Amino acid sequence: MWRIVQMLCVVLPVVTAGCGSVVREEPDGGTDAPEFAEAGDVPADVPVDLPVGDVPVTDGEPPPDGVDAAETTDVEPECREASDCDDGEPCNGDETCEHGLCVSGTPPSDGTPCTRDSVAGLCRAGLCAPVTCPDGHVDPGEECDDGGSVPGDGCEPDCRFTCDTDSECADDNPCTVDRCRGNDAGKICTHPAVSDGTACDDGNPCTVGDTCHGGSCTPNGRMSCDDSDPCTADRCDPSESSGTPAYPCVHDSLPRCYVDSDEDGYGDPTARFVCAAECPEGRVANDDDCCDLRNDVRPNHTTYESGSYRCGDLAFPSYDWNCDRREEQQWATFAAGECRFDETLHHCVGITPGWCTSGMVGPVGARPCGTIPGCGETGGYVEGCTGFTAPSLDGGTFEADARWDGGIDAADGGSVACVPDIRPRVQACR
Repeated sequence: MWRIVQMLCVVLPVVTAGCGSVVREEPDGGTDAPEFAEAGDVPADVPVDLPVGDVPVTDGEPPPDGVDAAETTDVEPECREASDCDDGEPCNGDETCEHGLCVSGTPPSDGTPCTRDSVAGLCRAGLCAPVTCPDGHVDPGEECDDGGSVPGDGCEPDCRFTCDTDSECADDNPCTVDRCRGNDAGKICTHPAVSDGTACDDGNPCTVGDTCHGGSCTPNGRMSCDDSDPCTADRCDPSESSGTPAYPCVHDSLPRCYVDSDEDGYGDPTARFVCAAECPEGRVANDDDCCDLRNDVRPNHTTYESGSYRCGDLAFPSYDWNCDRREEQQWATFAAGECRFDETLHHCVGITPGWCTSGMVGPVGARPCGTIPGCGETGGYVEGCTGFTAPSLDGGTFEADARWDGGIDAADGGSVACVPDIRPRVQACR
């Protein structure tokens, strides 16, 4: 209460009882500085003419604890619960709400698994970074991460080691030791060479004495495939060998070369042959000749011969001119049909050439009709028909030879008959 009275004493231009001071009013309407009746009523640092409401006037006592309701201002708090402070970043710590203010949490360590916007990642520097390969960080599930594809450094583009075990480094070289060794980036295959002179197998069955030199398997010779047969060409070829890989030899047959004395291109089967890839002069690669003393006796002889030949003074006569081991007769059939006179055409018809058949009369000295003569023999061969006028026999029937086409005799002069024309022929053969 005293405080209110004191303020009124300051602002009113009249002397107020109980104020403890006298106020003089000057002609200019100003108010002189108040004279305090008692020292210490008003602090020395408060001006007398301070406008009301700017700074409260006190009598030296501390201000009350509270603020008058009229002077209080409402402030909206920053948060009411922890969810109001969540910034959606899982790697900067869990935010909390304390006294209406958001307080940051403790960030998890780098490499902690996280998920942001449904994308899995790892915490790095307070941020949830998606896991990628390669990205320069060895993430969970990765064996290595070189930050990019560096061929041959031991870390593959899928962030896996180039190898894990020695067996993955096999190079099929018997002269190296296969190892999987670690390096700065990951693991890589190495192939140090074995000692020179170490026995090895170069994979070629045609080589022998293989040994290692400078990390390579080197042969010391070729396998011998000689079978001691002069009529084979011996070679080593596993791709054509019918045997096992331990014996990959091939024995190609060489041509047999026979003597060709008559130079007709056909060899003598009775003479000794020699084997060679190419036959020497005077020899041919066949034994098809049946008489190497005559060049007209050979497999390609095509003509029929009426006479035989002898291959040497002591040989029997032979008609096998073409060396097929049989005698082929040139004419091996009889004549078919018969000779007859055609009254309309007025000439003989119906003849088929061939050896004369039974009942016909052949030439003198020939084999009887009805048989086929052998090679070099003479027989009657029907070559055609000859017209023949039979003599007249009054009132009778003309009796003709069996070769004739018997006709009815005309009383006034006879009839015409057809007679086969049979001539001698030697049977030719080849």
